[in-house]
Amino acid sequence: MTSSSDSKRSSPHCRKCTASTATSKSAKPTGIWGRSNSASLSITGRHISMNVEQLHDLFLQAAETDRRLPPATRKQKLSSWPDYPLDWHGYGWTQIGPTRLHPTSKQISDFDEAMRLTSIMPEDDRRLVWAVAHSAAFRARGPAWKKIAIMLSLHDPRKVKRNYMDALLTLTLKLRKEA
Repeated sequence: MTSSSDSKRSSPHCRKCTASTATSKSAKPTGIWGRSNSASLSITGRHISMNVEQLHDLFLQAAETDRRLPPATRKQKLSSWPDYPLDWHGYGWTQIGPTRLHPTSKQISDFDEAMRLTSIMPEDDRRLVWAVAHSAAFRARGPAWKKIAIMLSLHDPRKVKRNYMDALLTLTLKLRKEA
């Protein structure tokens, strides 16, 4: 037998809307400053609680998805002759180009969600967030703060990182205000 408090905790639905949530049964995550800084996202019709770290991960994943998408224009064929290997032993063993992993439908929907979030942000924050996300995509060491500082003419990587965290925090507060 379960009590009513156990059934409230294990409910897969949010109390504000009927959409199911992807949160675990653990306590609320705390932010960088030791308090909960989560915000709800209701742009797409879903109710998702996101904090600054989750927004950072969302934008990084969106940048990786952006690089995995096919190009907007296709390269035109310059000749109609098929490619053939120069060595006659090489038939069937050549690779035309590097294998490219295509994004999944969840990655594309998260990319759309990130694009909708950037429409809320001011122009400077938007440029900064996408510059950081694209510099950190497929890179184990994280964003290249110094290159971004030179690109945005801020000349100090610490200032770029602080502005980036301020942009994500501002977005979190805007989303919390809308909810």
